[in-house]
Amino acid sequence: MTESTASAPQLGLLETLLALLASEGSAMSQAMLLAGLPSTESDLSPELALRATRRLGFDSTLRSVDPRKSAEITKI
Repeated sequence: MTESTASAPQLGLLETLLALLASEGSAMSQAMLLAGLPSTESDLSPELALRATRRLGFDSTLRSVDPRKSAEITKI
């Protein structure tokens, strides 16, 4: 782990998804994003994130990514 990744704040999937939606011009509240989804005590699961984004009209898929290579991921 590099020093920059070691000190980087770790965002949960819900926070990351809200930030991504805002950057794409689809800013919304957490309540709006989670409306109609099964409630969860913990962070948003990948499956629920997929459901939420598809419901919003995004073409979403899940991919496995090696965290050591996450810096290589580019916007498609």
